[in-house]
Amino acid sequence: MSSPTPTSTLAPGTVLEGRYRLTEVLGGGGMGQVWAAQHLTLGHHVAIKVLHGSIMSSAEPRARFEREARLMAQLGEASRHITRVIEHGVLSDGVPYLVMEYLKGEDLASRLKREKVLPLAKLADLVGQLSKALAAAHAQGVVHRDIKPANVFLTTDEEGNDLVKLLDFGVAKAVSDGNEQTMAGQVIGTPNYMAPEQLTGEAAVDHRADLFAVGSVTYRCAVGKSAFGKGSISEMAMRVVSMQPTPPSTVNPALPLAFDDFIAKCMAKSPSERFQSARELADALTSVAADLGSAAFQVPALFSSLDPGEVSSLGTGSLTNGLAQSHRPAEAPPAPSNRGLILGLAAILVAGGVAAYVLTRPPPPRPATPAVLESAAAPASVAPVASSVAPTASAPPAPSASAPASASAPASAEPPAARPTGHVAKPAAPPKPNVTDTWNKRDEL
Repeated sequence: MSSPTPTSTLAPGTVLEGRYRLTEVLGGGGMGQVWAAQHLTLGHHVAIKVLHGSIMSSAEPRARFEREARLMAQLGEASRHITRVIEHGVLSDGVPYLVMEYLKGEDLASRLKREKVLPLAKLADLVGQLSKALAAAHAQGVVHRDIKPANVFLTTDEEGNDLVKLLDFGVAKAVSDGNEQTMAGQVIGTPNYMAPEQLTGEAAVDHRADLFAVGSVTYRCAVGKSAFGKGSISEMAMRVVSMQPTPPSTVNPALPLAFDDFIAKCMAKSPSERFQSARELADALTSVAADLGSAAFQVPALFSSLDPGEVSSLGTGSLTNGLAQSHRPAEAPPAPSNRGLILGLAAILVAGGVAAYVLTRPPPPRPATPAVLESAAAPASVAPVASSVAPTASAPPAPSASAPASASAPASAEPPAARPTGHVAKPAAPPKPNVTDTWNKRDEL
């Protein structure tokens, strides 16, 4: 067994407590460092969190660290979405450490640096898993108080899907803990994601402060920036307490208005106006994401930008597939299709041209016959074709002089013998030409 090792000499290859060989630094902050290590006899990998020796002059960091170990050990049994603590101890220089399960993956802050914005369906899944972790903590009276992207770790399950693990209960508060170290008026947490009651130092901070922080994290993931921007602690506190965040759909038009309502409820200034449980919050976001997938809330707005002829041919799948494209501000919506209108106009023009040609063409020449035979053979209701067409400004010119004389019969030709007195015979309309109904047949063009 190796001798106890002070934190000042920690380096890759160092063996802690005769059991864990350090391999590399996984991360660190103002409180301490997190190392990757391997158990010497069992061979499995673990993560070891060690406090900085420089902060051990104060009793509060050590007490907070020990409380974190106790809470994570208990909560890790209640939910797989909370990192499990395997062991807890103290090094030779009095610095405590805790041994946790080793996680492969990245925290949400790193994911957002790479991807900027997460799709709403993916975001709903992540928030749902995070809410399960918080529900387990809240059920035991524990408020995390530092929900932020850096404390949401994304590893993978057996099927390769994202598995959320909630980290760092170092500033967690047990509501029923009479020995709570955090005094009223003390601000602990990350200002960008803290609830107003945390920033004003109110003593009555309950689980709904975590729900405010989840809303702020969700806003960051969906919009690409923090709800209240950046600035000093005092600037952030003023914004969080007195200002409303910009509606998410104003920044990212691909988001539905229902998401704006969700964020407004998450981040209400008064805890009584927020969601009252982590499960209620997760269910609400899942519903918003489901509506986005079905595109039900977008149907009227989307139909208003389409040609009426296209609306009847669209189904739910078409709406869903085109939804994101129709709401991207950088791309103009596709021009409405005019195919049906063009075909209809073409059919009308063709039909009109055929009818005009038939009605205005000159009458065919008639063979010369005696007038008596003509009057006896022709029915009383039949008149020369040319006389049945009223002259108009656009009428064609009169037949040329080369036409036979019988084509323009004299007005003094013998009338029918049995025509009643006082009545003028109306010329009959010419027989309708056999023209194809091109309007009804427009689909065949």
